[in-house]
Amino acid sequence: MNWLTANPVAYTNHHFGLFSDIGIENPPGRLFFDETNAHVTTHIGNDVWIGADCLLKPGIRISDGAVVAARSIVTKDVPPFAVVGGAPARILKYRFDEKTIERLLKLNWWTLNLNNISFRWDDVDSALEAIEDALSQDDRRLTFKPVDYAVAILETEAFDL
Repeated sequence: MNWLTANPVAYTNHHFGLFSDIGIENPPGRLFFDETNAHVTTHIGNDVWIGADCLLKPGIRISDGAVVAARSIVTKDVPPFAVVGGAPARILKYRFDEKTIERLLKLNWWTLNLNNISFRWDDVDSALEAIEDALSQDDRRLTFKPVDYAVAILETEAFDL
């Protein structure tokens, strides 16, 4: 939890190729839900880890970088980089100090092309410095096409009655 990400990209060799390294020119669409849909939307941010067997109240927001412990019952919004657990879930701690969380939220590293940036996932401060330095030299923002997956699923033939 004290690494830059809890995603397997940080510790499994076959995930080290980020998008262009593996021949993908355009990254996949980001998860996006339109509030005007006829369903209650639960918002899950970027780089969120949700443990097994959790129950999430419809309409809550789990913010970027949050961690939800296994078998938790989440009934309220979860702040960025908070670690929550229990029934009902409560904030147990934060993954990082307030200053680091501010840097992470400003940087939104998950929207950047990280190819050709050398850093260690397990050293957050130096990783952020390397990413900030690379970003100051050139525009590394990726563009994501917003996709409402809930609508796309509901519009498939499988849901036609």
